[in-house]
Amino acid sequence: MAQTSLEERMAKIEGAFSQIDHRLGRVEAELISLREEMHAALGGLREEMRTELGILREGMNAEFASLRGEMRTALGDLREEVHTEVGSLREEMRAALGDLREETRSEIGSVRGEMNSLRADVRALYRMTLAVLLPMWVTIIGALIGLALTD
Repeated sequence: MAQTSLEERMAKIEGAFSQIDHRLGRVEAELISLREEMHAALGGLREEMRTELGILREGMNAEFASLRGEMRTALGDLREEVHTEVGSLREEMRAALGDLREETRSEIGSVRGEMNSLRADVRALYRMTLAVLLPMWVTIIGALIGLALTD
């Protein structure tokens, strides 16, 4: 008689552990899903950055082409005037490139901040999930063991 109740208790405990294992599997799947979402979001940000940099390159290339055309036509008429204009254009280009560099650095810093914020959000969600689920699991396991020992 005592042997049967011990087997029943063991079966209850095994069933409880099976449920816990199943629930842990769901939590693990949710974490994997969150990681995939984060990687997808970061991939999107990278693609946007590449697109924006491509647009900036095209704009710069168009500006360079325009400047070359102006220089060729001006060289035919007034060589000295062209040298003055080229010097002025170089200074403007350096200033514009400096501004573009600063804007790019600012945007990269902003993207890094957003990535850090996303990381912090994911960590907070992970901690919150564990903070809620771990005490629940401990309570369930304790209750199941208490039930199994009182039968």
